[in-house]
Amino acid sequence: MPPQQSRAKSRPSSSKSNLSSDHDFPNVSVEVSYEALSVNEQALMYEIAKAEHQLLNGQVDLAQATEQARTNVSSSATAAFLALFAKELTRVSVCIQSEERNQEYAVKALLTSMDIVTSNARGRLSRDSVRGFQHKAKLQAEGYIQLQRFAAECSDILTRVATYADSQLHTCCVDTLSVSANKRSLSSAFVVVLSDVYNAIREADNQGPGGDSKWVAPSSFERVTSKY
Repeated sequence: MPPQQSRAKSRPSSSKSNLSSDHDFPNVSVEVSYEALSVNEQALMYEIAKAEHQLLNGQVDLAQATEQARTNVSSSATAAFLALFAKELTRVSVCIQSEERNQEYAVKALLTSMDIVTSNARGRLSRDSVRGFQHKAKLQAEGYIQLQRFAAECSDILTRVATYADSQLHTCCVDTLSVSANKRSLSSAFVVVLSDVYNAIREADNQGPGGDSKWVAPSSFERVTSKY
C-alpha cells in the first residue's frame, strides 16, 4: 500500500526584532510560513499511481522483463513522476538554502547592531537593552530551529516517496536523494555567529548596571543537521 501522505506542517515563525526605541540600528526580522513550501507529496504519489497504471496496462512485469525492455517501458511510464520528483527536490533544496542565507544575514546584522550600541554605550548597556538583545537572540534561534525541523520533515517525505517509487517502479530515487545530500554542504555560519551574539550579551550583562547576574543561552536551542 502507498505510504500515508502528509504535508510538512511548521508553524509560522514570528521572529521580529524590536529593540528598545532609544537605539537606532537596522531591524532584523524572520517571518516565514513553511507549510505552503512543503513537498507536494500528493502530486508525487499521483504520478506514481499513473506510472503503475501504465505499466499494468502494458502488461509488463518489470521484475521479469529483459534489461532493454525494462529500460524502454520504465522510462516512458515514469518520465512524468521522475520529472516532478526532481523538480520538487530542487525547489525545496533551493528554498531551504535561501532561507538559511537569510537567517545568516539576519543574525550577522544583529551582532553588528549590538557591537554599535555597545560601543556607543562604552560597553555598559542598560538592563533593558541587554534584555532586548536576549529576546532578539532567542527569536533568531527559534527561527533557525523551525527551519531545520522543516528541512527534516521535507527529508522524511522525499525519502518516503523515493522508497515507495523504487519499490513499485524500480526507479533509483533513493540514490538521487543520496547524491543531493552529498552535494549540499552543511552551513555552520549561523550557529557560529549566534554563539558570538550570546557571548556579547553575557559580557554586556556582566559589565552593565547590576551585571553580577549571569544569563544563559536557552537550552532549547539545538542544531538539527538533516540532509535531504
